[in-house]
Amino acid sequence: MSGGRVRGRRRRWIAGLIVFAGLAIAGGVVALYLANHDADDDAQAAPKPAPVAATPVAATPAAALGPDGTPVITLDDAARTQSDIALLTLKPAPQPVMIAAFGTVLDPAPLAELMQKAAQARAARDEAGARAGAAAAEYRRDQTLFRDQHNVSAQALEAAAANDRAAAAVLAGREADLGALGDLAANQWGAVLGPDIVAGGAFARRLARGEEWLVSVGVPPDRAAELAAPARAWAAPASPSPAGAAAPRLELRLISALPRVDPRAQAPLLLYAAPSAGGLLAGMNIAVSLPGAPRPAALRVPAEAVLWWQGRGWVYRRIAPGRFARAAIATDQPAPEGGFIIADPEPASAPMTIVGRGAASVFSEEFRGQIQLGEGDSDP
Repeated sequence: MSGGRVRGRRRRWIAGLIVFAGLAIAGGVVALYLANHDADDDAQAAPKPAPVAATPVAATPAAALGPDGTPVITLDDAARTQSDIALLTLKPAPQPVMIAAFGTVLDPAPLAELMQKAAQARAARDEAGARAGAAAAEYRRDQTLFRDQHNVSAQALEAAAANDRAAAAVLAGREADLGALGDLAANQWGAVLGPDIVAGGAFARRLARGEEWLVSVGVPPDRAAELAAPARAWAAPASPSPAGAAAPRLELRLISALPRVDPRAQAPLLLYAAPSAGGLLAGMNIAVSLPGAPRPAALRVPAEAVLWWQGRGWVYRRIAPGRFARAAIATDQPAPEGGFIIADPEPASAPMTIVGRGAASVFSEEFRGQIQLGEGDSDP
């Protein structure tokens, strides 16, 4: 009885082991099938790399660098046409060396007040002149009548003479008052504008109405001898342009020198007229450029060709046929017509070719190329 139980247990144990082995084998087959199936699906679902669209302006690999260590840009005729890029050839020519100075926009209120006083003084002088003329005429008439047949008394003649002298004295006083105002105007506003203020001229009236601004410019004492013909000067705009770019400059017209010096810098002063549309305000300090002696051979870079990056001015300069590189330029010499005057970097004063219109497009492509190269370098 006990032996039969033992044999039954063995048979059941062997049967369970067989079932467990069968399940294990079946599970392995299923797992292998699923793994192969997922791998095939992944392989089918993986998208093919999209072709990269060719750009008209291409940056060469980072190893190709220009004189300033910036990437070299390939720019052929087709790329220039497609991106509306124009080249400029800068030829050396005599250019003025600009002298940096500072100006102050003057308040027109004192000028208007002086004009009002001058108008009152002119009216008083004219009235005194009329009275003096009438008194002189009466005295001459009485003299004639007294000489003829004593038609007037000696007492009346003496009264007419006294009245004539008094009227002439009043006229002299009124003329002296007007002359004093003229001297004051000349000392404050110069030998050209001063008399115009006292006379109530058209130019002074425009200034009093704010149709033009007056700007006093201090000439640096150590550079006063370098001034060429300061009939014109150029001032920086009142409102800065975005990203520090150079905006159109204001042209100033010389009126005259001022018979006083800048009390802060002890510098000679020049008086200029500025357009009222320049965004100026009374009391504003502005940077002014005065023309100095011409530089024998220099280049004028127009404003449209200048890019601003990290506080510096740059241009795309041709370093070989179809190849350009970004190069820094000096921006301490603004050109009267806009842009900047730079020394010629080429040997023997040769022309220099740069990107003019469309320089911003080249700048964008340069940095887009650097970003793409950086992403490629980061791949394992």
